Amino acid sequence: MKIVKILNNCVVLAEANGQEYVVMGNALGFHYKKGQELLESDIDKIFVLSAHEEVTQLQQLLTEISEDILFITLHLIERAKTELQCEFNASLALALMDHLNYAFKRFEEGMKTSNALYFEIQKFYPKEFTLGEYALAYIEEQKGIRLWPQEAANIALHFVNAQNNAGSMQDTLVSIDMIRDILRLIQLHYKITFDVSDLNYHRLVTHLSYFIQRMLQNKGYQEEDDFLYQSVIVKYPKEMECALKIAEYIRVTLGCEATLDELAYLSIHLHRVLQRKE
Repeated sequence: MKIVKILNNCVVLAEANGQEYVVMGNALGFHYKKGQELLESDIDKIFVLSAHEEVTQLQQLLTEISEDILFITLHLIERAKTELQCEFNASLALALMDHLNYAFKRFEEGMKTSNALYFEIQKFYPKEFTLGEYALAYIEEQKGIRLWPQEAANIALHFVNAQNNAGSMQDTLVSIDMIRDILRLIQLHYKITFDVSDLNYHRLVTHLSYFIQRMLQNKGYQEEDDFLYQSVIVKYPKEMECALKIAEYIRVTLGCEATLDELAYLSIHLHRVLQRKE
C-alpha cells in the first residue's frame, strides 16, 4: 500500500490495486513521505473510499477538526462494529466526525440540542441508542464535557443510517417517522398496546424499517407470489385487513404501491405480534 498524500499527523491517503484508502496510525504523517510503502505494523485503521468526493470532504474536514475528535470517532465506530456486528465504510467516519465537531461547537456556545424523534429512536433502535449513550459517557471521560442527552439519539441515528443501503439521513428520518405512524395505526386498529420487550415487536419494527427503505428506494419485491398472498388472506384475514390499511398509508405518504408479497409478509409479522395479545 503506497502513500498518495499526507492528510495530517496521523492520517494518510494511500492506494493499492487501483483502490484509494484512508489509513490511520500513530504519527504516520511524520514517519512517512508521499510515495513510500506503508508497513502493516504501523497501520491502526483502514477505511475504503467509495468516491472521489469523499477524499475532498475528508481533506476539508481534517483541516477543521482536532485530532481528539478523530480518535473519539474511530473509537466509537470500533465499538459499534463490535456491538452491531457489522462493518462500516468511510462515509460513517466522515458524517460522525462532522457531527461531533458541530456538537462540541454548539455545546461551547450554550446552544441546546434537540431531536424530535428522540423517544422513537430509543424505542425502535435500542442497540444504536445504547451506543449513543455510551458515546456521551466516553466523550465526557475524554474531554471532560457532558453533551446534551438528546445527542445520544443524534449519534445513534448515524449508526442506524450507516446500516441502511439508502445512505441518506433524510430517508432514515422519514423511515423513523413512518414507523411511528404505522405502529400507532396498528395499535388503534386492534386497540392494543405493544409490549416493547417482545421479540416479535422488534421483528415487526425491523421488517417495517426494511419495508419502508425498499419503498423509498423503489426496490419492492420483483416477483408477485399470488399463492402466498391468497394463503395469507385465508389464514390471517384480520391481519391482512390491517396490512391493507398500512399499504394505503404508504401509498398516500410515498406514492408507492405495496406488492402482494409485501402485504403477505407484513400480515405474518402482525400475526406474530398479535399472538402475544390473545
